[in-house]
Amino acid sequence: MALIACPECGRKVSDQAAACPQCAYPLAQAIVEPVGRDGQLQPVETVELTGKRWKTMKAYAAVLFVVGMLLMFSSVSNGSPTAMIFGILILLGSLILGVRAAIGQWWHHR
Repeated sequence: MALIACPECGRKVSDQAAACPQCAYPLAQAIVEPVGRDGQLQPVETVELTGKRWKTMKAYAAVLFVVGMLLMFSSVSNGSPTAMIFGILILLGSLILGVRAAIGQWWHHR
């Protein structure tokens, strides 16, 4: 580990430091993107490994949860036991769908 002079302020800094502690001038080498087969730099891509099917199921579960909660709250204000039963059934359905989506997403993730 050697000390080098910061190009910006001239202070002695470790050659392994990412930046100068005095002036925050970046000292580390820039991260180079991977080189492809033809020797050209290529952009880094993020690959989504989880299918849209599981994300869609989670979205449906969230919508069903909100609808079930609205039905339950409206049944309390209206005094309607039928709306309360439907609200509870929809909440249970959203819970089952959400758990199914989470398990499927975990199971099929590569």
